[in-house]
Amino acid sequence: MSALADDWTLCWKFYKHGVRIASQDVRVLRRAERTLRRWHERECGDEYGCIDYGKDGKPVWLSAETGESTPIRDLRKGALKRVAEVCARYHLHYYVQGDPRGPALWIGTVPLDSASYASKGFSLYV
Repeated sequence: MSALADDWTLCWKFYKHGVRIASQDVRVLRRAERTLRRWHERECGDEYGCIDYGKDGKPVWLSAETGESTPIRDLRKGALKRVAEVCARYHLHYYVQGDPRGPALWIGTVPLDSASYASKGFSLYV
């Protein structure tokens, strides 16, 4: 599917849950979900290395070959900020699920936590 088709499919998903949301805000949420999912995958690592956190709590890339750590930009922080802004605008709640094997972002009209995100919220998978 194209990005536009994905956006409209998600708009319909929001509508089925009683939320009218602008397609540009759906796109922001969809892109943030992809960023968070990729971030969680890189935290788990691959043959090249993984994302780790330094003593100051800032993210670093830990090379699998050399063991060297290099500071990287915190894409997760920016994605979470954009999600919080959109959710605040529509009085929505969100939950970030850190397991890279499933959707990273869940949205709900009621507060979500680790025990209720799948039953009370909906994912942004199309």
